[in-house]
Amino acid sequence: MIITNPVDNLNISKLTSDDFKDCRITPDGKFSIYDCISKFKGCSQKDAFNTYNRLEIEIDKIFMYQFNKKDGRLGQPTPVCTFSNLLIILSQLPGVQAKILRSEQADIATRAIAGDEDLKEFIQERGEHISVQEKKILMNGLVSRPVLQENISTDITPYQEKLVVYFGTFEPTAEFIEENKEKIDFNDGKLFGKYGKTKQLQIRNQSHIKDNKFINYKFMNAIIYNNNLDMKNAENRVSRILSDLKLKIAYYNKDEIFRYNKEDLDNIYESMIEHQFQEQPIKIDLNLELEKYKLDNEMEIEKYRIDKEMIIELFKNKDIYICSNVRIN
Repeated sequence: MIITNPVDNLNISKLTSDDFKDCRITPDGKFSIYDCISKFKGCSQKDAFNTYNRLEIEIDKIFMYQFNKKDGRLGQPTPVCTFSNLLIILSQLPGVQAKILRSEQADIATRAIAGDEDLKEFIQERGEHISVQEKKILMNGLVSRPVLQENISTDITPYQEKLVVYFGTFEPTAEFIEENKEKIDFNDGKLFGKYGKTKQLQIRNQSHIKDNKFINYKFMNAIIYNNNLDMKNAENRVSRILSDLKLKIAYYNKDEIFRYNKEDLDNIYESMIEHQFQEQPIKIDLNLELEKYKLDNEMEIEKYRIDKEMIIELFKNKDIYICSNVRIN
């Protein structure tokens, strides 16, 4: 008989930011309260609005944020909060879901106070599989000690099939060391790193492992992006940061190679993640978009007119053969 960890069976233990992926989130990692209540209770936005405004709880850090509508205009101010404050709100809602949440929060708190081994095991396993980015969102607003780089997960599972900028480390070849021993101080304690962008991290990772120019290649970390443009811009930002820090090097014919120590790497990660949270939603100029649309349509109409006239002229001059049913008005 297999005995499972009882903490794994708690609903709250299975909760991640992905459970609220359909909810609106601000660039700095705060969740729309209305959206999350609607998702949690399976109710409409109107019911979520009414439920929240009937609550009699005091939370200091509730912010108002205007999300973009589909047409690019700013919507009505919406209350948003960090994940930790969101759990406080959800636990105070009426209904069976909140009752279960309150019970499980008490379970987790009791185990933490008692130093429970099952909770320790759960936390360790969760820490090995959660991405740095998701952890930063969930821990937003909570005080924590700096994380040592050697304790950061090297598991690529959280990044599968996602648009990422990744970082890896490797050892240089003996040939490279011999050819560059006069240019590079190989005894300065710095390591060799590789960065890049991809949606297929598993395939890219295996490719680097098999590349004989990357000895003992290992994946270190990745940052997830919502679209290709953000991913490409992020990769360019890494390149600029490394160039400014004079960490980029030429390694055979390969780009995106740098040398680093632990402090360098921590600064790069922090800069990339902070920059991502500071990005603001793109505001669309509706009038400009309408003008672009009109211009595109006018160009298509003009192109069709020219093509039609050309075909008619060729037909008159008998320079073409009609091999299928063609009707020219």
